Amino acid sequence: MKLEVSLTTEAPLAISRWRATGNELETLRHVPGTAWRGALAADIVRERKLKEHAHCDSRFHALFLEGKVRFGDLRPNGAAPWPLSARECSRNQAHGVHDLLVRSALGDEIPLGCIFGPKDRACDAKLALPQGFFVWNRDLAAPEPSRPMVRIVAHTAIDGAVLLPRPGQFFSSEVVEGGTQFEGEIWLKDPALKAEFDHPRQLAIGRGATRGQGLAKLEFHPPPPPSEANLRQRVAGLNGRFESTGLVAFTCTLRSACLVYDDWLCARSYLLPSDIGEAASVPPGELEAYRLTAWFSRMITIGGWNARASLPKGDIHALAPGSAFLFTRSVAPRERDAEMDRLACILAACETGIGERWEEGFGEAVFCDPFHYALRRS
Repeated sequence: MKLEVSLTTEAPLAISRWRATGNELETLRHVPGTAWRGALAADIVRERKLKEHAHCDSRFHALFLEGKVRFGDLRPNGAAPWPLSARECSRNQAHGVHDLLVRSALGDEIPLGCIFGPKDRACDAKLALPQGFFVWNRDLAAPEPSRPMVRIVAHTAIDGAVLLPRPGQFFSSEVVEGGTQFEGEIWLKDPALKAEFDHPRQLAIGRGATRGQGLAKLEFHPPPPPSEANLRQRVAGLNGRFESTGLVAFTCTLRSACLVYDDWLCARSYLLPSDIGEAASVPPGELEAYRLTAWFSRMITIGGWNARASLPKGDIHALAPGSAFLFTRSVAPRERDAEMDRLACILAACETGIGERWEEGFGEAVFCDPFHYALRRS
């Protein structure tokens, strides 16, 4: 069961990108599932006066300790991170966006610079990875950048003995401006838990709660209609580019960080068809014929802070949001439609996430994203 989530900041919001090791802090431009999951847990503990015995409360245990609820990342206005296969002109963003994933899989020529304008007067500026998030404009069949408003705030440490600023202790940090709306989703394996999300909540998220930062309103809404038919259309749209090759293809683009491990429990920098099959709960051989043909990915390090223990969490390595993968297999022409139908059913079952620690929002993915095949220059 899926619910849509919106979080509206009522004060400046700061969620540290790195541990606080200096006096200048950068904030994330989104709200990770781990962040609002922890804030919601703290609010329920206060509301029910659970204190030291929260783990003994059956409802709290079901929400946070049994893996029955997936808290997805919340992004500004429901935007998506740019795929790592996307490129734009480093000199003029109005020149449009390219996507290299399908081109790479088909062996097409990859542009080395911006090709905007006539061939004899092309821009030729370097291509760069877009930063931040985008929303897909269906009317224009093009992405539009989406960036939350951020600003710098500063404060000093106060000497408790004399109630004056401490010399040399001046701090500044980025904050997301109040009034910003973040959107995402929450998945419930047990529909009985929906009662916990029937009313809005006031949460304190991130840093600076004692200075009035991080106050936000959390609301839950009914989900849109099921999208399996839409997924089948996206599978067909992507495979229009592969019909002449005798291949059936699908793409997987990560919307949040993803944790997948090899046989030695080391973090992998790529996905395999078996990861998709495991997420869909299908027999291992269902996607065995597919192979990873092209991908754009990178690894990131994720840390954190354990407020309960007042200690830093151990760092983990994960696939970065925006990592994009394309899988293909050979299929006879008469079997293409049946294979695409089967593929759409399997991919629809993966919507809850791929890889480990899915309840914390890791592994959110979209399959056959139009970004990879509907762009004018993809």
